[in-house]
Formats: sequence, C-alpha cells, structure tokens
Amino acid sequence: MEIAYRALLPRGIFEQSSPTTDLEIVTLGGETFLVVADSWVNGVSLYRVTAGGAVQLADQQTHARNTGVFSGVDITQTTYGGEDRVLVALNGLDGVQRHVLDGTGGGGLPGQAEQVSFAGQVARDAHTVTAWGDYVYVGHEEGGISVYEGNASGALTYRQTVGTGLNHVDALVAFDRGAQPYVVSASASGNEVTLWRITSDGRLQAADVVGPQEGLGADTPTALEAVTVGGATYVIVGAAGSSTLSVLEVRGNGTFALTDHVLDDRGSRFGDVATIATVERDGQVFVAAGGPDDGVSLFLLAPGGLLVPLAHAEDTLDAPLQNVVSVELAAHDDGLTLFAASETEPGVGFFDVDLTGFGGVFTDTDLDDALVGTGQADILFAGEGADTLTGGAGADTFVILPGEDRDRIADYRINADVIDLSFIPLVHSLADVQVVPTANGARVTVRGLEFDVINALGGSLDADDITFSYGPAHYVYPLTDPDGGSSGGGSGGGGSGGGGSGGGGSGGGGSGGSGGGGGGSGGGSGGGTGDGDTITGTENRDVLSGGPRGDMIYGLGGNDVLMAGEGGDMHDGGDGNDTVDFSQVAGRVLVDLKFDVSTASFARFFQYGDVAGDAYVSIERFVGGDYADNLRGSDGNDRLVGGGRSDRLYGRAGNDRLEGGAGTDALYGNRGADTMIGGDDAGRRDRFIYFNVNESEPGDNRRDEILDFVPGEDRIEISRFDADITQGGKQRFDFIGQDAFSGTAGELRAAWDAGAGMTLVQADLDGDGDADFEIGLWGNLTLSAGDFLL
Repeated sequence: MEIAYRALLPRGIFEQSSPTTDLEIVTLGGETFLVVADSWVNGVSLYRVTAGGAVQLADQQTHARNTGVFSGVDITQTTYGGEDRVLVALNGLDGVQRHVLDGTGGGGLPGQAEQVSFAGQVARDAHTVTAWGDYVYVGHEEGGISVYEGNASGALTYRQTVGTGLNHVDALVAFDRGAQPYVVSASASGNEVTLWRITSDGRLQAADVVGPQEGLGADTPTALEAVTVGGATYVIVGAAGSSTLSVLEVRGNGTFALTDHVLDDRGSRFGDVATIATVERDGQVFVAAGGPDDGVSLFLLAPGGLLVPLAHAEDTLDAPLQNVVSVELAAHDDGLTLFAASETEPGVGFFDVDLTGFGGVFTDTDLDDALVGTGQADILFAGEGADTLTGGAGADTFVILPGEDRDRIADYRINADVIDLSFIPLVHSLADVQVVPTANGARVTVRGLEFDVINALGGSLDADDITFSYGPAHYVYPLTDPDGGSSGGGSGGGGSGGGGSGGGGSGGGGSGGSGGGGGGSGGGSGGGTGDGDTITGTENRDVLSGGPRGDMIYGLGGNDVLMAGEGGDMHDGGDGNDTVDFSQVAGRVLVDLKFDVSTASFARFFQYGDVAGDAYVSIERFVGGDYADNLRGSDGNDRLVGGGRSDRLYGRAGNDRLEGGAGTDALYGNRGADTMIGGDDAGRRDRFIYFNVNESEPGDNRRDEILDFVPGEDRIEISRFDADITQGGKQRFDFIGQDAFSGTAGELRAAWDAGAGMTLVQADLDGDGDADFEIGLWGNLTLSAGDFLL
C-alpha cells in the first residue's frame, strides 16, 4: 500500500505563500467537503471531494473584518439553530469565527464571516473547539472548558465552565456512545485525558480521567479523534512528548480502558505527533497521524481497538510534509484521499491511497479459531487459542498477538505475505526470532511463543523466505485506579538522579559475582556473576559492569565507565568525571536526573529490554544505546550523549553538553549556556528546540552554541515564542536574513559575527533593535527561513 502524492490544492484568491493552519472534513447534503483555514492574511476555503476522489475548489471567504493576528486555528462543524456552520477558533483572539455552510450547488460559503465574542467571560480565548447538537465546547489556553448554547441567529450563550484545573486544554472531541453523548479533553501540560458526560442541558460532568497515575503512557497529549469499530467506541490520543498513539475504549459505565499503545520508530512518521484524522470506509476505520517528523503514517483500527500500520510517507521536494500541522482523511470509491498541511510549506498536499484489492480484517476470539481471508490483501489476527489463519490469494498480513497456544499460518506466500510481530514485546529484528525449517514450512519461536508457518507452494521455509514486520511497537498495560488498586501492568522505572538528589528512570547496571569484582591497582575492569552484588573500582579509571541482578557499583576515583545492563542497579561514580554507558542495553532507556519517574506510567514503555529502574549518584555523563532513548538532565552541568537512533536529550538548567549521535535527534538545551551537537547523520534532520526566550541569552558564556548545524537539513524550533510582545496574542517571527534589526518587533536574523567567530541567530521581540535571544552556530553559515520552525 502506498500514500501517493498527487498535487497541491488550488489556492484560488488567497496568497500563495501563506501557510495553512487547520483542516476539517465536513458532510453537507450527503457530500464530503474539506474546510481549510489559512493564516490571518487569508481566510477559509471549501473544497468538494467527489465520490471518484477528485477535489474541486467550491468557495472561499476571507476572515471576518478587522481580524487580528493569531497563532493557530481549530475548526469544528456545528448544526446549532438548524443551520450548518463551521466555527473557527483563532488562537490568541477573543471568541470564535463563524462561517455558514451551503451544501447545494456544489457547496458554498454564503454571506460574510462573523466574529462571535465570548464577552463577559474570564477566559475569552478559544484554543480548541468542538460541538454537539446546539452546544459548543471551547478549550482555553489558560485552562478550563466553557460550554455555550447556540441559537438560530448564530449567537452563543454562556452556560458553564469546567476543568479550570486543566492548564492549557489542547484538544477536544465530542461523540455519541449509544444514547450517551461525551466530550473528551486533552491537556498537554497536565498529561491528562478526561472523559466528560454531556447532560440533557448540554453541561459537562466528569466521568473518568487517565494520565500518568493511571498508567497512560502519553506524554504531552496533543490530538484526539473518536471512532466506532465493531460496535465499540474508541478515542485515539496522539501525544507529542512520547511520540505515541494510544487507543482508549469508552466503556458503558463511562470509563476508559486502554486497548493499544503504539510508539513511533525509525520506519514510521508520527514522531512528536501533532495531528490525527480518521475516516470510515466500508465498515473499516483508517487513522492518519503526523507532526514534526516530516511525514504521515496510515493505520487501520481493527476490532478490539488495535492499530495495524499500513503505509508511511515522508517529506519530499514536491510533497508538503515538512512539520505537518494538520491531516484529514476522506473516503472515495477506490480508496482514501489524504490531505496534509505543513507549518513551514504553503498549500495543502493532496494524496491518494488506492485500496483496490484491499480485503477484510479478521480477528480471533479466546477459542481455537479458523480464520479464512477473502482472497485479497487481508489482515488476520492470531491470539488466544490455537488459531489457524488462511489468507488465500493476495498479499496478506498475519498479526501474531501474545498467547500460550501454538497458532498456524496455513498458506504463507513467499514475497507476498507479511508476518507482523510488533505486538510481541522485546522483538526488534530477526535476531530475536528463531526459524526452524520443517518438511512443509517452518516453526517460528519468538520470545517463548511458537507458531507454525506452512508454505503455500509446499516445501520447507527458512528465515530468508519469510518477511517479518517488527514495528512500530505496541505496549499495552491495563489502566489502574490510583485510589483503588491496580488491574495489572508492567514494572516501572525509578531511581535517583545525579548527586543523589531526585531523579530516576530506567537504566541498566549489571550484577557482580559474590563479593563483586574490581579493577586492578592501576585501573581496569570488573564485573559480577549474577547474584546482586557489590562491585568496587579503584582510584584510577575503571570499566565496571554487572549481570542480571540488582547490584551496587562503585567507581571510586578516576574517570570511570559503568556499563549498564540488566537489573535495577545503583551506580555511584565517586570522584572524577564518570559515565554510565547504555550501549549494551537491548531496549530504550529513560534517565531523569531531576525527578523521580519511577511511578510515571510513560517510564514503563522504555523498559521492554534489559534495563529496569536504576539509581545514580555522582554521574556526570550518560551515553545512550542503539534505541530511541530519552535522557533528561539535572539543574547542574550535565553531559548527555545519544546513540544510534532518534534520541531526545533534555539539558534543563546548567551549562550542559548534548550530543545526539546518529539518527534524527531532538535536543532541548533549556536554561544555561549549552553546547549541542546533532551528530553524524547526513540526510537526517536534527532538531534544536526552545520553549522560552531566556533559554539562550545574548552574549558570550550566555548563549547556546550548536557545533554542527547543517542548513537545509537541521532545524531550530522557536515556534513557541511570542515573537512580538508589543501586541496581544501570539505572533510569528519575520526572518530578515543577514539584515540588521530595523527596530520592528518580531524580527529574526542570522549572520556571521567576526567578533564572536561564529554565525549568530538573533531575535528582537520588543522592537528596540537589540537581540533578546541568541544562539551561536559554528561556521560561517547562510540560513533561510526554512531552517527554523517559526
């Protein structure tokens, strides 16, 4: 299956260079339309999506008169007062904008856009908006959800505010589960997803909430969608901080149950997920997700709430998939139309997914099932019970779920079928799979689970004959009630941070033999035998490692290297500049040197390999392994080094040194004069991310320095800044190249500075002509606006 780029949608009367900020699919008179909202200089466009998959510009309407500058948009369709409308939340401005919709004659936007005020309310801004019947629900950037009732004239009457403790409501979605309507909200700063019942008068009552305490491993939830599959209702949660998609079933008693949790990997394209979209076609539900990972991923949501990857697409010179801010899906006769908008590239990309030949989805029960495909490209699940899967003709996907009984794939076709192992923990490559040829196929063993694969053409099969899929990986743990016990789940992280204060996370350590092992008098290496021992180094440089139990490892003097491994170990570097090295760990690593994350639910999703809850004392440097690690520093001067995958490094306060290594890394220096190195990864984008202006101040020994920035490849992200603090709302920067500041607030420049001996990136936020923010880039570089996320 392929996500095939077709074209940019026509821009009509609107400025060609203006970026699109949100997309929404609406239904009018039985037809499908795409609503596109542009930045403040343009307005709203309406496109008709035909049954044959064609896309036609139907109408356009500028934003309401005297609309000010805004930083983002959220669109929802409403029918309050008996009239089809779209409401557009313009982030940073008072109220919402209202556009009337007309589905007749090919579709239109009759009349003028109107600004509807929230006058009289404490929180007047609309950060996100959704609707149900005559009621409109508005999430505020400063916190809380407001409820309004609409009437035939289009006016909105205030009814209620709930969730004032929810700091920064980032996403809302309204839906029906049977006769009971609900709203779900996501708070990125609070890491919470809340289920609200809608009462008969449109007001909201809290029904359930899930977050870290309940075991939801979604860090910074940013996007929501609600769907129904197989008679069950699910909410899909996209989380930017953990680069995950979580599927929550809404049960009849008004509570959540986690059915799937998927982590982005090198092959998928939903890292830092910012947007998701869903569509139902012929009883099957498809899910698209994208974000700053410069691409989109497409999934099928199977009955039971399981996400099966279908296809991924990445940014190219033609397709506008750089830093995707919004995606939408529409169904047509032969497949799907996918729309994507970029924050940095103008226009809306139009993509096609051909589903000709795509078959059915067949899920198992707890019994011994016999599942037979359609003869097309089917997806068949094997789980509990001794199941037999027969795909038939077509390129089938056999999904193996964890279970105790031996399953059987009855007709595997070489170079056509795929066996998906992504639901089995600890499986990352063929090295984790044992394939033993048999007379009519092969027996496959994966982490203790066995299944038989029968060759459809007869004869034995070896590992080279079978195509396995390993990711993106799924990790599902039952949600818990923090006040009433647990329904099960995996083990958490834990530990203490550098210097013995706070901190925690997953890490390694090994074990020592009885009494441990130590280096020689001139330094050396030591290790243990596996019984949870004490391993002690010398006053010189030692390399110490343990085994599969929880050990005490002491480096003493010298610049020691403590090799992390299995078990929950305590690493004490002692004097010198000491390192904990995770390069031999088989799994992702989470280290936090400031906060104890042992009870944070997202920690468990890093612990599917050797590591399990270490503690660290007097450690100055951490080195990641060949997985997507997450290393978080303290308020001191830390050195964090990534490994061979796409790592996330957080320096926090202090003058830190962050080294990404190979892969597409994300580096957050935070406060202090930090030194950052993206790493040797030609063709892959490293991202240097800033949240606040004071994280890199002007001047020597105050600014951050990036040692290997590559223009046109790497990116500096400062989109969270308000570029012009002299105005209300949140503004974007105006990149002026190498020109000097003109005394206009919101200017960003990048030019060689002979005195500093480097290229300085500088921003003027108040219009006084002086830099308020500054980064130093080694080398005499020429940058463009595309090197920034503004």
